[in-house]
Amino acid sequence: MDLLELEQLIEKAAKCKSHVVNLSHRGLTIVTNNVAKLTDVRHLLLNDNKLLMAPSELSLLPLLEELMLDNNQLTMLPKEIGCLCHIRNLSVSCNPLGILPGEIGKLTSLSLTTLHMRNNLVANIPDSTILALSDLTRLDLRFNLMNEKPSHWKGLEYILIGLEENNVQNNPQVPLFVQHRRL
Repeated sequence: MDLLELEQLIEKAAKCKSHVVNLSHRGLTIVTNNVAKLTDVRHLLLNDNKLLMAPSELSLLPLLEELMLDNNQLTMLPKEIGCLCHIRNLSVSCNPLGILPGEIGKLTSLSLTTLHMRNNLVANIPDSTILALSDLTRLDLRFNLMNEKPSHWKGLEYILIGLEENNVQNNPQVPLFVQHRRL
């Protein structure tokens, strides 16, 4: 899909006040700042493209609840991701993503409940990030580079953290699947 086709599709979705916009499987390498026109979108699907960076203009989508960025070439997420005040589901699996921006910890108070980061290059997640995401109910970190279980995972309620496919040191004191309890 070329940029003109993308612009036309975004214009049409904005005009129709679409709640779901699927831009998956289009071979996109960039998403232009016109994505900010999608003010009514609740579910934005950008899977299976060639994106190197998610557009910072995503932060201008006031109703966005679900953002799917799986199977791209993302090496980082924009810090503006922390401005998505209604985001409930964020999926960035299957990218060469190594770190999360600290701003993701701003997605609190009835916001982010599901975070999929499977098959990335994540080696560590700061304590402050996990503890700030108090409404998180699912965190998928399978197939990453984590080699130890962070101490802040002990005693968490309802978060399934699948580390069985990671290079995690065996520690019988901390189970592979832990639960996240509101602090």
